[in-house]
Amino acid sequence: MTVPEKPPQTGTGTGAVLPPEDGVIIEFVDHKEEGPHLVGNERLETPAPRPGTSPDQATTGPAPAAPSAFQVAALEEKIRDAEDRFLRLRADFENHRKRTDREREDLRRTAASGLVRDLLPVLDNLERVASHFPENCPEEFSRGLALVLKQFQDAMGQAGLEAVEAEGKPFDPAFHEACAMVLTDDLPPNRVVDVIQRGYTMAGKLLRPARVRVSIAPAGEGDQHA
Repeated sequence: MTVPEKPPQTGTGTGAVLPPEDGVIIEFVDHKEEGPHLVGNERLETPAPRPGTSPDQATTGPAPAAPSAFQVAALEEKIRDAEDRFLRLRADFENHRKRTDREREDLRRTAASGLVRDLLPVLDNLERVASHFPENCPEEFSRGLALVLKQFQDAMGQAGLEAVEAEGKPFDPAFHEACAMVLTDDLPPNRVVDVIQRGYTMAGKLLRPARVRVSIAPAGEGDQHA
């Protein structure tokens, strides 16, 4: 039995039929055509997006839900805690910096005070010489020594050295060292009559107490005051 031949056909976009070979007709389907895809004799339909959703949402899944009021409150509480921790850390850092600066300054002053204390005898000798010039001393010499003494005092003052007030003041054992007692009616009892050796402070700390003579009331006056 012979299979009748069919004339060759051309496709119109859906496929093409080749001449029969061994009684089999082969049809090629063109899958480049637009429209639903074909698998065998079945069509693959693209699902339509749900109402109220965009095409992107339809392919990527549902949009994330908005955070609840409880979640928002929890996040705000975490932010406040983080801000509080930051402020505390900054305050601690500032306190540490100020404390370190004070300690560094105290250390510098302590080191400087040791040097100044060693120079006090030199200052004492310069003042002693300047106050006991002989009458026949050349004026140029006395004036030059006075300038050197003034320069030395200014340098010590810039380092923070200050003389202790003593003469005529009430005796204060925190700043004064009594070397002698003087019977006098010119000052009330327990007053500094005069200074034997000056005392000095530096940065509010005592370097050397003033060595002084202290007044006492003559015999009998103390009983009258009592």
